[in-house]
Amino acid sequence: MTKMIRALLAVTALAGAPAAFAQNPDVHGGHRIAIEYRDLSGTQAVSLTPFVSHVAGYHLFEIGKPASLLIQELAENGNPEFILGTAVGDPKTFLDAAVGLPNAPGKGRRVLLTVDKQHPLVSGGWMLGQTNDGFTGIDGVDAYGLTKPLVIEVYPLDAGTEMNTETKADTAALGGLGRIPENGVIARHTGIRGDADIPASFKFDPAKPIGRIVITPLQVNK
Repeated sequence: MTKMIRALLAVTALAGAPAAFAQNPDVHGGHRIAIEYRDLSGTQAVSLTPFVSHVAGYHLFEIGKPASLLIQELAENGNPEFILGTAVGDPKTFLDAAVGLPNAPGKGRRVLLTVDKQHPLVSGGWMLGQTNDGFTGIDGVDAYGLTKPLVIEVYPLDAGTEMNTETKADTAALGGLGRIPENGVIARHTGIRGDADIPASFKFDPAKPIGRIVITPLQVNK
């Protein structure tokens, strides 16, 4: 993790506020939005949660396609650094980036982000902590034109980058460092089988939403 992000998270922890950087709320024609994200699984701890605002045509992830390194790092390790670093390094594609603190099952948190006419879309998400490469999130949601809160229920996804061994040795949130490459594509997660040493208490229903994201437009800059 870079020194910049370490420092950012340290300051955030002390302040008790959502973390964000590269924000530019004074962009002409742009405005702030609030993003509230909540775990609905009741079993899966939520990782650091990055969100970015960007131009049309960019995709953080797409079901049926291979996951990028950005999503692989988030889904396998709960690491937002690649998503945030990409946003900071490409100001033409991205306007803003924010990262929320980890979340306990059933709890919610909130971050702020800036969108404008050229960067109207929002993408982001979090790791499902007690899985090999499970994650959830949103890709390319139009937040610029919102006039009222938008509620999005998100479903569990499998990044397709790591075999679902369901062993603690391969599960980052349980202290594991191993992984067996899968070389697959992003797909709906089928849930935890419970035939290895990940406790059955971490099971979730893959047919139900695993999280809820609420995007609320704040006052538009004049």
